[in-house]
Amino acid sequence: IVNLEAEIIIYRYLLDAYGFGEKITVVPQKKIVAKEMTGKFIAKGRKKRSIGIKECAANGRYISLVNYSSSTDVDISRWVIKQKMDSASDIRYTMPKGIRIEQGKELRIYSNRSAGDVSSHGSAISALVQQQQQQPLVTDDLPSWGIGDTVETFLYNQNGEEEASYLQSIELKKGNM
Repeated sequence: IVNLEAEIIIYRYLLDAYGFGEKITVVPQKKIVAKEMTGKFIAKGRKKRSIGIKECAANGRYISLVNYSSSTDVDISRWVIKQKMDSASDIRYTMPKGIRIEQGKELRIYSNRSAGDVSSHGSAISALVQQQQQQPLVTDDLPSWGIGDTVETFLYNQNGEEEASYLQSIELKKGNM
């Protein structure tokens, strides 16, 4: 806009200098409208028994599983997490042997790129959180969990039966300011 106004002033000066007299120049102005993106994040989870998917980090760093039972620990060895993202290839992760979630506890399964996040939080707050949660699990071969506008996550037990699902989606809308 500043350059356009400067050009108009220069042209007016040149017209006046060449003796064309007083001329009125009408310059059509373009309406400038700022665009604003608004959106909402939708997350829906469901479980069939005591183990549920509490959260799938939108940045792909971890998936959090919770044992909602108040009386039973659950062995999730050989359970499978599957993720479907937009048009990307699916992710499949099988839990290693010996993984249990204690009653009322949470297990975070970090991608291997996020392994630094697990060890870098040496504060008193993280010590308190670790007392309430199990130690986190870091995948060896998974650089990131699913990222996309729509990500579906499923948890299957060792028999292939669905135990829980979690759907997260981002809806963006363009609007004028």
